[in-house]
Amino acid sequence: MSGSVTAIVGSLVASLAIQVCGVLTGIITARVLGPVGKGELTAVLLWPALLQGLVALGVMPATTYFAAKNGAGVFGTALFTSLGQASLLAALGFCLAPVVLGSYGREVVLAGQVCAVSMGVATVAENQMALLNGHMRFRAYNGLRFWVTACATLGVLVLAAAGLLTVLHVVLAWLLANGATLLAALWLQPARRINFQAELFRQLLGYAARVYPGNLSSLLNNRLDQLIISIALAPADLGLYAVAVTLAAGVGLVGSAFVSVALPAVSRAGSLDEQREVAGRLSRLAATSSALSALALVGLLPFLIALFFGPDFLPATDAARILVVGSFFFNMSLVLAAILRGLDRPFDASKGDMASLVLTVIGLVALLGPLGILGAALVSLVAYAANCAWLTWAGSRALGFSPVSLWLPAAADLAFVAGRIKLAARSGAARPGQATPARGDQ
Repeated sequence: MSGSVTAIVGSLVASLAIQVCGVLTGIITARVLGPVGKGELTAVLLWPALLQGLVALGVMPATTYFAAKNGAGVFGTALFTSLGQASLLAALGFCLAPVVLGSYGREVVLAGQVCAVSMGVATVAENQMALLNGHMRFRAYNGLRFWVTACATLGVLVLAAAGLLTVLHVVLAWLLANGATLLAALWLQPARRINFQAELFRQLLGYAARVYPGNLSSLLNNRLDQLIISIALAPADLGLYAVAVTLAAGVGLVGSAFVSVALPAVSRAGSLDEQREVAGRLSRLAATSSALSALALVGLLPFLIALFFGPDFLPATDAARILVVGSFFFNMSLVLAAILRGLDRPFDASKGDMASLVLTVIGLVALLGPLGILGAALVSLVAYAANCAWLTWAGSRALGFSPVSLWLPAAADLAFVAGRIKLAARSGAARPGQATPARGDQ
């Protein structure tokens, strides 16, 4: 568990840096493109991401799981699998872009086709990152998480400074960033033996098949509101909602730090008692830190919107407040789902996502028309909370203790974290000249 705390801190730092880059990119694109252009950009990025979820088949968490269990022999099989997925994704996206984005104009359609190719490259890169995560090489994993966002942000900054910022150019910046990340991820692998193991491929797909329903449902729960808004409402409404989603994602930077650690840490725990200790502590610390960040963010939203995005986006304030609360439940659901997958119960993690997707569809049909983006935010809150409730019950049953034990921090948790911080501080003071490892080891 001590290594997990170090990994969580590193993941939190990476998530914070990623969030800063994401907000910076969101601010620049919103101010330069305006509500309409921001809506077009959101639509272009949204559809290929949904296609990626359709063709991903749960392979990335399966890759992490088997890399944690089996060691370095997963590389070749995972690489060939992700290349097949990437090819399918790029072909589907290229063909479907004129259908789903045709009403936005020819340049937006072209941007959608380029984005599909970019997401194909990202699929292979993310699979390689999943391998690093499974090998517990958290520094490399978190470094690559930040690297791809930093590269794209740098591209947006250069385009804005040169007066060349358009929807198509933003997508091209992401394509270059994903390509650079793929090359770096391949170089950082501890072993690069290119061999295809049919039995391992079968096991990967078997695990992925149990993960896939939940992954796809979770993706749709997270994106269906924007998807329907892009079809049913004006581009300006989608632009306002995209800003609300961007701000609510601030809660996620805390939760994502725990998500990336939970699956490999729980799956590597040697006994059920060790799994209980690791999973319980990760869940309780995630709940506490996410709740504190959500409370801090809610009160600052009007100020943040006016300051960073401009007064044209102030109508997004109420939707953003609701989405901040929903983001708390959504990110706790991701943590709890990662714990269940680490316990080799991926389908238990999927059931709540599938049920909450039904709630999302019904709610959007009922509320999007009369309430607009406010209705979409309310639906997301209810769906995320319902899924979180199910995962809490399923996790407590799998671990054999009370649901409260997954949420309320104990004095031992806080003492443990304080002890780790003191130990890290003493270690850093004792070795002021020690060099940082060049290749992302734990």
